[in-house]
Amino acid sequence: MKKKILIVEDETDLLAMLEIKAKNDGYDCFVDTVGDQAINLATENTPNIILLDMMLPQISGLGILRSLKNNDTLKKIPVIIFSALGDKYVIEEAIDIGASAYFIKGGNMHELFDTIKKHVA
Repeated sequence: MKKKILIVEDETDLLAMLEIKAKNDGYDCFVDTVGDQAINLATENTPNIILLDMMLPQISGLGILRSLKNNDTLKKIPVIIFSALGDKYVIEEAIDIGASAYFIKGGNMHELFDTIKKHVA
């Protein structure tokens, strides 16, 4: 059975790249480009992992992360943050809330997907 990944990213070019890489790695992909459907998509599809941007048009990544980690059904799903925000305090807050890892955009895509693979049960 294929592993499932939910990608929450508002930059359409980057989203397309992430989705292609995930599909090439054998994942079924679900996407949300504004953040408003992330919790519903996670509830309906039970992804094995979530890749989450921090800066989204309708809700912050931290808000989504809090909602995920406060939901008994979803809290065990690993969440990897993939964001342009590199502020030390934002990274620490995301990890404290329950993010499994935090990557800065523009970094090594192979390292990101290696980390995804490590966290997928």
